[in-house]
Amino acid sequence: MALILGACASTEPQVVFNESLRQELLRMEEADQRIRTAALHATNFHGILEVDARHLQRMKEIVEQHGWPGKSLVGEDGSHAAWLLVQHATQDPEFMNRCRDLMDRAVKHGEASAKDYAYLVDRVRLQRGKMQLYGTQFIQDSNGRLILQPLKDPEQVDERRRKMGMEPLAEYEAQLRQFYNARP
Repeated sequence: MALILGACASTEPQVVFNESLRQELLRMEEADQRIRTAALHATNFHGILEVDARHLQRMKEIVEQHGWPGKSLVGEDGSHAAWLLVQHATQDPEFMNRCRDLMDRAVKHGEASAKDYAYLVDRVRLQRGKMQLYGTQFIQDSNGRLILQPLKDPEQVDERRRKMGMEPLAEYEAQLRQFYNARP
């Protein structure tokens, strides 16, 4: 009797790491953050929409070609950069929703950050007139106060945040207040 050993065929396609795509995502993330930092300090938002529109178009191409750019394809930092760019793709809520669905599967396979996913879930839910789940979205009013956007089941938020690897809401809010020099 002969014993034949063979490789088991995987149902998942083999992902090949793409360093050039990773670098492109990191450059786009850097441009995104540079324009937002300049706008924050100057209270001038000139240029943000143009950068976001350019990044949105490229992210659509990337997602069409690769699906969600997960850790196996572009590394943890590249996947995080992709999330940030989608998080700022507010000009196309349907694309953001599509990416939320793709990220959901990616998180389940260890290919994306659960914390990043939570931020996108909240952003998409608010765009659709629903309450956020994780308490990631605040606005700053004209008096400089941070205001938490509508939150579903606030008494459960810290448990939901814990499951996503996030700090308690009060701690997160304190960090935001410090960063934005916001009034209590």
